[in-house]
Amino acid sequence: QEAQKKKEKSQKLKARKQSKTPLEKRTADGKQVINEEESSLLSSVASSTQNVLQRIFSSSKTEPTTTSKDGDLTNSTNAKLQQGENKPFLLLSQMSKPLRDKYEESTRSRRYIRSIERVRNDSKAELKSLLTAPPISTLLEYHKAESTLQSILPKLLPAFANHIQRRHANLLHQFTTLDSRTDLTKPHEWYMYARFDRRKIVFHGGPTNSGKTYSAIQRLKRAEKGLYLGPLRLLAAEVYDNLTSQGVYTNLLTGQDKRNVPFATHTAATVEMAPTTNEEFDAVVIDEIQMIADPFRGFAWTRALMGIRCKEIHVCGGMEARQLVEQIAKTCGDDFELRSYERFGALAVERRSLSSGKNHVKGAYRNVEAGDCIVAFSRNDIFAIQREVEQSTKLKCCVIYGSLPPATRNRQARLFNDPDSGYDVMVASDAIGMGLNLNIRRVIFNSLFKSNGESIVQLDHSSVKQIAGRAGRRNSQYPDGIVTCRSMEDMKHLRKCMQNDIVPIQQAGLMPTVSHMEVFHEALQDFEEIDGNKIHPTLNKNGKFSSHFSDGGGSSNQNVHELLKQFHSMSSTHGNYFLCRKASSESVAKWLEKIPIADQETSNPPLTVGDKFTICMSPVNHRDVGCLETLKKFVLKYIAGEAAGLSRSVFPQPAKSFDDLSELCSIHAQLELFLWLSVRFQNSNLVEQQAANTLREKTIDLINDGLANSDRLKLNHDYIKRDVRLRKKYHEEFSSDDKINVEEEEDEDDFIQELLMNDKDHEWPEETEVA
Repeated sequence: QEAQKKKEKSQKLKARKQSKTPLEKRTADGKQVINEEESSLLSSVASSTQNVLQRIFSSSKTEPTTTSKDGDLTNSTNAKLQQGENKPFLLLSQMSKPLRDKYEESTRSRRYIRSIERVRNDSKAELKSLLTAPPISTLLEYHKAESTLQSILPKLLPAFANHIQRRHANLLHQFTTLDSRTDLTKPHEWYMYARFDRRKIVFHGGPTNSGKTYSAIQRLKRAEKGLYLGPLRLLAAEVYDNLTSQGVYTNLLTGQDKRNVPFATHTAATVEMAPTTNEEFDAVVIDEIQMIADPFRGFAWTRALMGIRCKEIHVCGGMEARQLVEQIAKTCGDDFELRSYERFGALAVERRSLSSGKNHVKGAYRNVEAGDCIVAFSRNDIFAIQREVEQSTKLKCCVIYGSLPPATRNRQARLFNDPDSGYDVMVASDAIGMGLNLNIRRVIFNSLFKSNGESIVQLDHSSVKQIAGRAGRRNSQYPDGIVTCRSMEDMKHLRKCMQNDIVPIQQAGLMPTVSHMEVFHEALQDFEEIDGNKIHPTLNKNGKFSSHFSDGGGSSNQNVHELLKQFHSMSSTHGNYFLCRKASSESVAKWLEKIPIADQETSNPPLTVGDKFTICMSPVNHRDVGCLETLKKFVLKYIAGEAAGLSRSVFPQPAKSFDDLSELCSIHAQLELFLWLSVRFQNSNLVEQQAANTLREKTIDLINDGLANSDRLKLNHDYIKRDVRLRKKYHEEFSSDDKINVEEEEDEDDFIQELLMNDKDHEWPEETEVA
């Protein structure tokens, strides 16, 4: 019976195959079966192609003739043929003399052969694709069905929309309300006071060391009421000292410090503290406008540019931000004026790297000279390079990196600029690329690869130019600048970055305000079901439904993490804008869920949505456990109605190792966070704030002492091995093999085309032209 079943099954399969057309025959595994006609056609094409190759090529076993009508064969050709190589070789005797001379000069014979074989394979593939094309009848049926569907849709879709509108009118209204509450496409309408007047925006654009900020500050001094907004506290403090020394009464306003001077007419502040109220200024200076595209802080520049009410706004920065600032000015209905600046001194790239060809060997920094600045992107790299420079030369190094307090960075910059301080070399991170005025003769990149926290990246053109532009400064002993690298491998990318223009900035950062979150929360509560504790759908920006769990409580119990996720998923921005700090704010909000708010006996009102959103926007490093604990204790004290104080663990100790130095920087960050929260929530008394200021000054002094005596600290780090490891990981993640293969194939095709086009005296076989 089994044999009979198998026989019947084979007969049915054979009958089915015979009933189908040759193009429809397929094997059991789904592969195309070529019939006899197709096979003969393919074999004829293959044989004709093989005849072409036999005319052009000959195997290595063939003995070449010693002479030809075009002259003797070269010795290199005879040597290759006598070696008995198995690879085919083009007979020079069959070529004309111009073609043979060009071929002898080239080293691409193997590429030529592979290209001919690739042409033959492509011909076979094209023929197969033609044979497997669907029949014309099927295409006609498809187009007929498509046209029928297009004729039905105009009648079907309106009817379906009317049905949804009648059946789910309340649901559609709620969705429309939520969508309007998350519409961020017109941020210029958020600041109605700034729209009362037609402002004048003056863009001071140019490279570093071009005097653009100096010109804007001079206009600020002449104004009756002025405001300076900078990216760093030390820059705001520098402008504050400059204006005060010239008799201009000036306030200082930063996130952690406020200095109110009686009868002050000017204010120097960080850009995050820009007032967007009804207060009016005569002139405002916004420095480093290119940071408007920063994914973490860019929203502050956008808010300052759109929301300040004034007569003139002087914007300083690189020319890459000019187009975006002009578009924003046009959107706000303001006038735009461009003032271009050229660099005072020349900036050149050295011919050789510091290592003189030896890429991954120590000793390159023996060639460091006074006025050099070595740029590295790791704290351990910075200290290892500092130690090598001081041990191999008689020079002393200053150190600047991101987690150092601003006062410490400012002190290190003063030591480097002072010719009598004894510090002649600077070892720094990319923190020098913005805001610091340094007398640098030459910038040396230790590496052009760094970790951005998620992956290994290579510095782009903008970052390279921003850092390299710190070399050379007007009115210093180094008016012209030089830039180079430690490794010879990075010189090609460095030259490319310095030669190319910086890509214009396309988008500006945005951040929803507290009002946005409160209005969205009210609309979301109206949308929730009455019985609570149920999953309800929300729409994301792609128009798809997603589910989030809601506890159904009031504003005090609202899950701020889910609230932020819903707002970010539904928010829509214009093509010129993007949302900042999405990941970091959601991370802090998720961490806040662990705080046992419900267990606390509160005398204050519960935290509102605005309070929670402000806490999520605090300058807390979500990777620093100490900062998170400081935030947690402050929130618990605020809810309980008690005065927030510092933890006993926040007490600085002298550094005995580089880990202790990092701990001091963490303590400084905790103190800065405490002062930032105290300014906004005001539940800490003056005694605690004064104690925090005292501990902050003590921490800064201990950090300065640790940097001055860094040669005594324990260090076990090799910056060479780390650089090799970063490069290897970068090439593993972003392999360039595909790009290299594409470029190689393009070179092969260009070479073959050049040979064929230039050989006008030689008559090639007819099949070759077809191929």
